[in-house]
Amino acid sequence: MARMFLAVLLAWSASIPASAEEWEVEIVASTPDGAENSLHFGQKPDATDGYDSRYEVRAMLGGDIEASFPHAEWDVLAEHFWRDIKAADQTKSWVFEVNTALSGTETTLKWDPLKLPEGYVVELTDMAQHTVIDMTSQSEHHFSTYGGPRQFTINTKAPDMAVFLKSPSGLEAAWGENNAVIHLIWTDNSEGESGFRLERKVPGEQWTLVALLDANTTAYSDDTLAPLTGGKKNNEVIFLYRVKAYNSLTESEFSNTKPIK
Repeated sequence: MARMFLAVLLAWSASIPASAEEWEVEIVASTPDGAENSLHFGQKPDATDGYDSRYEVRAMLGGDIEASFPHAEWDVLAEHFWRDIKAADQTKSWVFEVNTALSGTETTLKWDPLKLPEGYVVELTDMAQHTVIDMTSQSEHHFSTYGGPRQFTINTKAPDMAVFLKSPSGLEAAWGENNAVIHLIWTDNSEGESGFRLERKVPGEQWTLVALLDANTTAYSDDTLAPLTGGKKNNEVIFLYRVKAYNSLTESEFSNTKPIK
């Protein structure tokens, strides 16, 4: 009876369209001798990020391979689940574990990229290898398990949040009034940034934050300097500046470094 219910539920979930608000993907963990276990993750408009008896299904652990979403924090009778459906949102994260009694045997994770929501960034991170797999362009991951469960994370980002930020360029700077202010300009090459991070350092020391600036900013006057005393010596570099774009999910590379003499 349980097997029949599982088969019906799998067939139903496989038919869910991969839209931004409602989607579900199966991950199958398997070994070369044919042992396998599966997990389901996804989003639904009426789901929650906590335990929901309509969607979360307890994992029946045992056998040569086990896979589950651990949720001791839900404070229900079960702590491991094979299905974890969350509320529809722009960013989400899942944690799951895979364990096998066959130590040293290669284990494979497989999924269908076409079931993922179109345009989203979906990344699988193998916490033991510290490797990140793009689930939208790949369909499997291989690893060997030794000494206990292996942990993975899945992170999703909506298209408007997963923006690649291009670094600013053409950073220029010049002394201003009384050698107490430095005027900086640069080219904004990014789209979707929340703002810019401007940093300064004295040669041989650590970079420090000068200012967090609004999106689309291309100029700034640094008046946090103490007036120079004794003049500038032998054309030496006194300060270095750099700037980068950022948002809540990512940041660009730094611009060129501009020395000030």
